[in-house]
Amino acid sequence: MAHGAWRRIAFMETREHHALKRLAIAFLLRQGCRAAAVEVRCPKSKYRVDAAGYLDAPPLTTRQEDRSAGTLFQDVRRPRRLRPEPQTVIIECKQARSDFLRDSAATERLLRIRDRLNERLAFLERNVIRQREPHLRRSGSALFPELEAWDFAGTSLRAYHSTLERLQRIEERLHGETKFCTAARHRLADRMYLLTPKGLLKPRETPPGWGLIECPRRLLSSTPVRVGDLPGDAVRLVVEPAVRPCAPEQRVRLLRNIAVAATAAAMRAQASVQAQQAPAPARILKVHDARTNSM
Repeated sequence: MAHGAWRRIAFMETREHHALKRLAIAFLLRQGCRAAAVEVRCPKSKYRVDAAGYLDAPPLTTRQEDRSAGTLFQDVRRPRRLRPEPQTVIIECKQARSDFLRDSAATERLLRIRDRLNERLAFLERNVIRQREPHLRRSGSALFPELEAWDFAGTSLRAYHSTLERLQRIEERLHGETKFCTAARHRLADRMYLLTPKGLLKPRETPPGWGLIECPRRLLSSTPVRVGDLPGDAVRLVVEPAVRPCAPEQRVRLLRNIAVAATAAAMRAQASVQAQQAPAPARILKVHDARTNSM
């Protein structure tokens, strides 16, 4: 993406948030994404995410120790896979706690309630819905049956829907919105991350299903012009995201939205270059008649 396009995107946002989005794109490219863009609309949702990527091969780092200690541009060999499963990744950038959590005395209590509600949802999905409503399984959505996606939202179990409604109310009190719960429940992407400055969030504050990646705060005040100039230790994984394969049609929709966002950015960059190269308008000089001035 041209530097001019980045500057215009950053016009209505803080310098720190702009820098985080650049780091998010660098992280996506480092993970092997062949397509990535900022300000991408989610499939089946009104929300926009700060960055999204699409990769048609497994991530470069696969072992737990590689992922926890890996950096953006270190040399990691890609393992051989016979049938790589395409994946989509979304990243939300948060520069301050107030952007993510409503700091209050009730935060810790709400987090405990959230944990209990998520445990109940997981129990109902695993031990009730899978047994009573096998037709909700989306066969062929993953290479392995245990990883296949389920349409739990289509269940007729009232206890599940009431628990989900309570969870959404808790999330709205925590974050002021339900984006994180919605994205995880509807599996809008295969992997989802929060990107924050180092130490901003505690690992347990990460929304269920999401991962947490951090960057040094020094990078937020002096961002290189090009993404490729970012240092190798720019982003580190703190919390591993849940592996929840989304439906193939969700991947296609997100890939389409990535293409739309990237095309819009390219058009803005081209317009910026043309504006910079356009000749300056000719100046019209007034010629004063000496005879008029002498009158």
